[in-house]
Amino acid sequence: MPGTDTKNLFLRDKSGRRHFLVSVGHDARVDIRALQRLIDAKDLSFASPERLREHLGVEPGSVTLIGLMNDPNKGVEVIIDQAIWEADAIRCHPLVNTASIIIGHEGLEKFLQITGHEPLVLSVPARPVE
Repeated sequence: MPGTDTKNLFLRDKSGRRHFLVSVGHDARVDIRALQRLIDAKDLSFASPERLREHLGVEPGSVTLIGLMNDPNKGVEVIIDQAIWEADAIRCHPLVNTASIIIGHEGLEKFLQITGHEPLVLSVPARPVE
């Protein structure tokens, strides 16, 4: 299948007031501590399954950029790794993890525009291989 595989992390800050959807390559190992410094967030951690359902309308294991359609209040901040943003197309789950869809870059930009989410595109810091 064409397109770059993605992995998506749903994170929250210590206060639980800020939520982040981080999209990276499927084999990326994200350095969450370095990321929190880059985005000026305190004590990032994985959000609970309840928060995931509340904000993106998906179950654990099905985190996807497509879930932003379930965030009409724009409470989720979107972070996309530079390599994913520059890809001609990406593969992601269509709200369930039993299938994948391919979205071209122009389609991704249009989708984000329609949902009202302005992505922060950056080189997401990688955790060193141990």
